[in-house]
Amino acid sequence: EFEFDMVDCSPGLPVTVGVPGWLEGGDDSAWKVWDESLCDFASDGGEAMALSWESDSLRKLGGVLVNNIKSDIQTHAVTFAGTAIVGATFLALAAPRHLWSQAGWIDNSWQVPENRADKAGKLLAETLAQRVQGHRPVNLIGFGMGARVIMVC
Repeated sequence: EFEFDMVDCSPGLPVTVGVPGWLEGGDDSAWKVWDESLCDFASDGGEAMALSWESDSLRKLGGVLVNNIKSDIQTHAVTFAGTAIVGATFLALAAPRHLWSQAGWIDNSWQVPENRADKAGKLLAETLAQRVQGHRPVNLIGFGMGARVIMVC
């Protein structure tokens, strides 16, 4: 999956492309992520587009990130309570468990989107080199894995 979704079609010279780094939930899309912010940013004129790339991988990554944040909050709460009650011994036992639990999600959930971001970046570079948007300046905006897409581009 690699396509441009029109977010705003204001008259003007520049083209602004937003590249999402992760998606949250099944109904989230590249267009939804960038709709409000790109319309504000591009209000000075020019088209605003969202790059849809590997939505399934980005949804999985978003789900893992949300679950990881929730898990971190729970772990820190338990560690704080345990340290307050039992002391440093509890902290010494809890820290390795927390690090071990983080290792699993980093491996697959991060590497697949990372590899696909590299491929999407190369494809974006080829698309821009072909001047699909004409001979106009292009602004690239991204976060998370979307920033990696832009850096590879």
